[in-house]
Parts: sequence; C-alpha cells; structure tokens
Amino acid sequence: MIDPDLPVSLWEQLAGILRAKVASGELAGRVPSLRSLSQEYGVSTRTTERALTTLRDALTAACPGLLARPPCVMLCDGSGRRAGG
Repeated sequence: MIDPDLPVSLWEQLAGILRAKVASGELAGRVPSLRSLSQEYGVSTRTTERALTTLRDALTAACPGLLARPPCVMLCDGSGRRAGG
C-alpha cells in the first residue's frame, strides 16, 4: 500500500503498484476512474492522475500505436497487444 513516510513520492508508489498489477494480469483493459483509484489508495486525484500519466507513458512506449488517455486507459502487456484482450 501507499506509505506517506517513505522517501518515494506518493505518485511513484502508486505507479509502481499499478505497474505490478498490470504485470501480474490483475489489472487489464480499462483502468478504474481517477476517483475510485484515489479512494482505494487514499491519495488525491492529482496524485492518481500523475501516477496514471507516468504508467501510460511507459506502457504506450512498449505498445506502439496504442492511444491511451487517463482515466480511460487501455493497457497492454508489453508485446503490443492489449492486456486481457
């Protein structure tokens, strides 16, 4: 979970959590809304948006041609295919 006492920013922690969920297949297809992720992890929507933007940028670099914009982000598995699809 998110730990505000760590020297890592909240958005970086959240991006790491979401990245791990994508890698494990736990998170595939559409990403939950900013509001629901913010509530689930106890962070602001601004923090969540920054985490999703970071994650989106990393995943779209691995998935050429994939259009992704938070909060409706389609994720891929790194092979250029949509995850879970």
